[in-house]
Amino acid sequence: MNNNFNLDEKAIEKKVKLTGWVAKIRKLGDLIFFDLRNSGKIVQIVITSDKEKIYQIAKKITKEDVILVEGIVKKRKSINQKLATGVIEIIASNLKIISKANQLPFIIADQTDGLEPLRMRYRYLDFRRENIYQIIKFRSDFNMIIRNYFNRLGFLEIETPTITKLTFGGASEFKVLSKNHPGYQYGLAQSPQIYKQLLMYGGIEKYYQIAKCYRDEDLRKDRQLEFTQLDLEKAFTTKKEIKKIIEKLLVKLFNNLLKLDLKIPFQTLKYKQAIDNFGTDKPDLRYQGKIYNFNFLKERLKFNLNQQESLIAVFSPKLLNQSKINDYLLKIKQKTDFYFINFKNKKILDTNLQDAIKVDFLKLLKNNQDLILKKDQFSILIIKNKALIAKEIAGKLRVLIAKENKLINKEQFSFVWIEDFPLFYLLKDLKIGSMHNPFTIFKQNQLKKFLKIDIKSKKELLKLNSEAYDIVLNGVEIGGGAMRIIDPKIQTKIFQILDLNQQQIENDFAFLLEAQTYGVPHHGGIALGIDRLIALMLKIDSIKEVIAFPKSSKGTDEMMGAPTKKGDISNE
Repeated sequence: MNNNFNLDEKAIEKKVKLTGWVAKIRKLGDLIFFDLRNSGKIVQIVITSDKEKIYQIAKKITKEDVILVEGIVKKRKSINQKLATGVIEIIASNLKIISKANQLPFIIADQTDGLEPLRMRYRYLDFRRENIYQIIKFRSDFNMIIRNYFNRLGFLEIETPTITKLTFGGASEFKVLSKNHPGYQYGLAQSPQIYKQLLMYGGIEKYYQIAKCYRDEDLRKDRQLEFTQLDLEKAFTTKKEIKKIIEKLLVKLFNNLLKLDLKIPFQTLKYKQAIDNFGTDKPDLRYQGKIYNFNFLKERLKFNLNQQESLIAVFSPKLLNQSKINDYLLKIKQKTDFYFINFKNKKILDTNLQDAIKVDFLKLLKNNQDLILKKDQFSILIIKNKALIAKEIAGKLRVLIAKENKLINKEQFSFVWIEDFPLFYLLKDLKIGSMHNPFTIFKQNQLKKFLKIDIKSKKELLKLNSEAYDIVLNGVEIGGGAMRIIDPKIQTKIFQILDLNQQQIENDFAFLLEAQTYGVPHHGGIALGIDRLIALMLKIDSIKEVIAFPKSSKGTDEMMGAPTKKGDISNE
């Protein structure tokens, strides 16, 4: 006898012993039926009144009690097709209550009455819901596939520290006070970035890790204070090889877990293409529509535009008006000047754009492949703003319009690589920042240009492109990586461009620069956001549902009561 819930017709007439939680209780005349649950599986238990002792015990049992049942497997008269064990049931010969359950704070079922804050407070009860259990199991299987895949490729799984040194730039870090070093503090690692590079320097040619990362930032649906990423690095490699490794891993994950066959290689877009056509470096390509440059209107109509302003358009299959567009802008939290033109039967129906009638839009757009133009009626929404802002707004409106009009195939998984990112970008304070991280190398053909550039020449610095690459799924960035800097002179100049003085460079990165003087291989890698990827695979809106013990939207642990005020801890 064992606690095996994988029972079928082969087990009929066998004696079994099962322990689990009582999921449902039904009484029918002299019979009592229990649905016994364990590890996401259900078996029906039947208690008959002719066994007086266990019948009296059964009458005291309530939902979520933990019980032990012994009995004989029998074939059910009415088969339950919804259960894997639906052809059998257990006729109980012995019954024992192991642990009683108090009244539950919410219903333990897929369709629960528990709101998120309550479920997070009682997360251990939430695990008992079958859909949550299956998510946790999915994640376990997901991690196992990753480990098997990289082990077969000869990668070493290496754990890197999570308590480390506070580092320059990037996201805000959690600070950890030291008892043994009063007045000093550590930082929780944002990522294993520097450690994995040091592994490459040390001759560990192939590294991977399912790593915990920490960032003290505002939370969103796709962001938590602590998150998990698949981190990998390889020496003597190329961007092409890293991409191929990841594509084959994703093929395996989707095939094994979802029974879907992905086609590789995935599509690749240059950063500029993505921004110009979709208004974002994270384009959702499940919808074919693009955004369009309408600067030709500057010459055809009287527009009061300065040199920095652009006209960027997006199409809608439904006719728009002033009120509807204002609602759109409110949803995406943007303000901008805009114009709209409604077409019906190839003619302008109405517009808020003066002199629009003078332009033959359909002739100008005759080569446009957008499916919208094949309809009898549609709208063109034109955004007027600074070029990058106009593209960003139009890109958000593109997605919003597509979702509202059900133009996105929700069953599709659309991957795209984004490459040729700028090496630097301009921060709000007009300082130079790294588009990816300070350890990313520029494109090989820009070496001479980089060496000649003055570190104060922002205009020239912003023209440099990096060997970075992101992978995007359905409009969500699920990973990013790059080829790395291995020359300490180049690395030092990058730090100087990022406005670090010599003292800061020595304090924060002396060990790294010294390590680069002892012979290091060219190398590169990538990190995939496991929480985001699993949520997308399971079509779950928030990554909170795929993390065993997530934080609330406010960053609090509702179950443990964290964070606590300094001085409130009993052993402090």
